[in-house]
Amino acid sequence: MSDWTGTGTAAVAATDNVGLWSVNTLADDGIAEVVQDRNAAGGTIPDRVKIACRRALIQLWVMKPWQWYRRSGTLTIVAATATADLAADFRQLDSRWVNDRSAARSNSLTFTNNARDFVAFQGRYAATDTGRPQLALVTRKQATTTSWTWQVQLTPLPDAAYSMEYVYLPACPLSLPSNAAHYKGDADLVPMPDDFARGWDLLFKQELHRKFGKPERYKMARDAWDEWYKSAVASLNKTMTDEFEPGRDGYQDMQSFMGAADVHAAHMTYPPGTV
Repeated sequence: MSDWTGTGTAAVAATDNVGLWSVNTLADDGIAEVVQDRNAAGGTIPDRVKIACRRALIQLWVMKPWQWYRRSGTLTIVAATATADLAADFRQLDSRWVNDRSAARSNSLTFTNNARDFVAFQGRYAATDTGRPQLALVTRKQATTTSWTWQVQLTPLPDAAYSMEYVYLPACPLSLPSNAAHYKGDADLVPMPDDFARGWDLLFKQELHRKFGKPERYKMARDAWDEWYKSAVASLNKTMTDEFEPGRDGYQDMQSFMGAADVHAAHMTYPPGTV
């Protein structure tokens, strides 16, 4: 097993916030698990372990569009200004919101990442035309060289000031610039649901066991991570539990003796696809 010598950070006491981790506390807990002495006094957390811990959360963050971290932002549009800044932690627009065609969004700004479509739509207007913006192209903010930030280009040119809501998926708080509103450093607790914190824990410790642990313990850690990930993906878009356990007609026995009206009634009673 590799030793833990080298440049690092002093270990910190475990947090009382059950289910929440900082990079420092999770890295310290990971070391204790790999060396199999969870009662050992805290020592030094090597920088390479903290880097692995940060990478694990950043990797997990972008694996799927996790329901829990969707965030709303307000686009502040200034009259006669062809661009507007997106949130400092913006990563992607939420596709479910973009594709929502409900009455609540019928008059909203349309977003695109297709420059060709934007230019074609922009061609409908003369350079001097103004009005309520109809289309927004998501682009990198070219004026910023120290961090990756985003803005939208607008067409037509705004004739007045507007505030428009949008829903987006944020960047991982560990990867943000230190002056960003939602930035988290190594010593900061990273707010997240308990089950997602469990996923960060498992993914990080799987990597530690792969690099520094014994092969049999790596396999156990990998299996635990795989089980968590499959469960998390299965419930990706659920925000409430089922009211009841639906019946499942795998052999379609009900279809053999139920008429069309009864089958329709059954589908009204049970979730689609379960009868």
